[in-house]
Amino acid sequence: MPSVLLARRDALLANHVRGRLESSRAWRVLGVVTTLYRARKALPGHDPDAVVIDLRMEDGAALSLVHQLRERHADRPKVMLLAASACDPLLFSTLAAGADGYLLESDLTGVSAALLRMMAGEATMASALARQALHFFGEMPGTPSEGVAEDRALDWHTDGANPMRLSPGERRLVQMLAQGTRATEVAARMALSAEAVGRRIGMVYRKLSWDVKSGSLSLRAA
Repeated sequence: MPSVLLARRDALLANHVRGRLESSRAWRVLGVVTTLYRARKALPGHDPDAVVIDLRMEDGAALSLVHQLRERHADRPKVMLLAASACDPLLFSTLAAGADGYLLESDLTGVSAALLRMMAGEATMASALARQALHFFGEMPGTPSEGVAEDRALDWHTDGANPMRLSPGERRLVQMLAQGTRATEVAARMALSAEAVGRRIGMVYRKLSWDVKSGSLSLRAA
């Protein structure tokens, strides 16, 4: 059973999330902390598989903790952000720093399932975030083709080959999301399953946080 540490600025809200996770019987909750300071103290001893953290804590933003975690390890623990709005500019910055996904406060009823999807490499992306991603990668937000033939011909195994740019399929996917297309409709247009779309979005998030520490490759310099 995967383990999770909860970091929420409000203890009552944290216990609400804890109750949902424990009642799902899919997660082992290791503890609840209410500040970034306590989260940093608790993480080494608990070594959780995942961390659920408020985007904005009382003593700072989750961005600093994500930076610290990713300096130690590229992909452990998985980090899920809890945000009031997908339009919060800090959300995109924190995802670009290496967070693995986010959940809006309005969707907390599905926190257990969302965490499991995140652990499997799936992700979601709101239209506001998709527009920021296109800007980040320097992609023009033109209208994507309605056909699916080109997508079927794409070699998705090359997605991770160049972290400095989106593949044609990723670009089309993010363009549709930026225009407000629902994920289920995106999946239908691209002849993919909803799970496959979630994995493609997860790849975009990984490209956002790509870093080669031994060289000079920097996504931010693209």
